[in-house]
Amino acid sequence: MKIAIDLRPLQIGHQYRGIGAYIINVIGRFPAEDTEHIFIIIRYDNSNPVDDFDLPFKEYEEIVMKKPGEPHGLDILKEVVKRRFHRRFGDLYTHNPDVFFQPDFQLGLPRGRRMKKYVVMYDIIPLVLRDIYLPSWKHLLSKPGLGKIRRLRMILSAWLRENHYLRSLRSLRRATRILSISQATTNDLHDYVGIPREKIATIHLAPSMPDEESRNSHKPKQLNKSVNPLLYYTGGVDERRKIADLIHAFNLLNGRGHNFDLVLGGKELAEADKVPNIEVREAIMDSSYRDQIYLLGFTTQEEKTWLMEHAFVFVYPTIYEGFGLPILEAMLEGCPVITYDNSSIPEIAGNSAILLKEQGGIAIQDAVLALQKDIEWRKKLIAYGRKNARSFSWDRCAQDTYKTITSQKGR
Repeated sequence: MKIAIDLRPLQIGHQYRGIGAYIINVIGRFPAEDTEHIFIIIRYDNSNPVDDFDLPFKEYEEIVMKKPGEPHGLDILKEVVKRRFHRRFGDLYTHNPDVFFQPDFQLGLPRGRRMKKYVVMYDIIPLVLRDIYLPSWKHLLSKPGLGKIRRLRMILSAWLRENHYLRSLRSLRRATRILSISQATTNDLHDYVGIPREKIATIHLAPSMPDEESRNSHKPKQLNKSVNPLLYYTGGVDERRKIADLIHAFNLLNGRGHNFDLVLGGKELAEADKVPNIEVREAIMDSSYRDQIYLLGFTTQEEKTWLMEHAFVFVYPTIYEGFGLPILEAMLEGCPVITYDNSSIPEIAGNSAILLKEQGGIAIQDAVLALQKDIEWRKKLIAYGRKNARSFSWDRCAQDTYKTITSQKGR
């Protein structure tokens, strides 16, 4: 069997994000001794992900494509038209693969009935939270303060983004099978996109298990003066992450004399006045306890490990997740978790985290105080969390994925 795998996500920025972690952990565990199948790697010409990420392909065929540049301004439209009519997968059809595996659905699926097509779906956040992530270009028609050229560019960009995303979703109907990372995502694909449930396989992700022999932790230098219990968050600052709720809870706790320090990690959380989310930026700068808020920016794995080990609690106030990997990573390191009860979170966290049905700073504050008051309960949550996190396995995820895409069953 000839199996084509699209590795281009590792060359367009996803190597540092969830899709990259998926490819490295799943495809990186495909059996290196496999001689039964011929692999065809699709990549851009600027690097070789097989070598860069030590993927287990000893011999393979290649489809090498010229990496497109990033168009700007009105050139976006020309580039989109060009891409619409060029060969999206190079000379794929001359290789005649039996199977096509796509880890990033927005890169598309080839046509052809004889070829089995498998695609991974992590979430459909832009569709579920459309007002936030996929607003219609029409609202820009009346937005004040925009010049004609800037308005036209913004309208064009918004229209193209919306059009591309929705067209990519429609292409899912060409898939032989969709690999979903959670039952919540499976449900959303059925409810929002109309994909039949029997066409979707749910295969959970996993936290990376630490190698105890080489495991290191390192205290971030910014915390050298910190002496108080830590409330910890790491992640993005997009609108579904309600970091302002956490800051509100922190203010309430310290206002009542409980003296916590707040640690915020993530590349967009390096400098208060440069945080791109206005609500979060203002919440940080307006806090009466600003000197006890530590913005770490990007943190290394060693620093994350130290923070998970030493934080009083990991707070993850999110209103939607496709999976929720940071929750399992915190549990694995023995850090209790407070999060919101929605989307995939109950499925992933189970009874091993504090799941808040009510959102907001007061609810988070009350949960922190409950943990502080009942130390034995906190210890139990830590034990339950570790057990829960260890029930997820990258090895099992890779095995189930490999078994699915190499299955001889037809549509």
